[in-house]
Amino acid sequence: MQTKMKANEVKTLSQLVEFINGNDNYSLDVTSIIERNGWTDEQAQTFGVCSNEQDKVIINERGEAEIIFG
Repeated sequence: MQTKMKANEVKTLSQLVEFINGNDNYSLDVTSIIERNGWTDEQAQTFGVCSNEQDKVIINERGEAEIIFG
């Protein structure tokens, strides 16, 4: 059995996607993860989670987090 990633372990957008998809109650943790890593918070936008200078994390139509590159 795979253990769930803890919020304080998230350092990359890929890890954030894994964290969101592996946790039912993540919203408060996601906000602190975004702030701690210096990413742009886009949770107020439809389907948005966050972005860095290049890539963006969104919630897709299936309700899963994914990265949009570039």
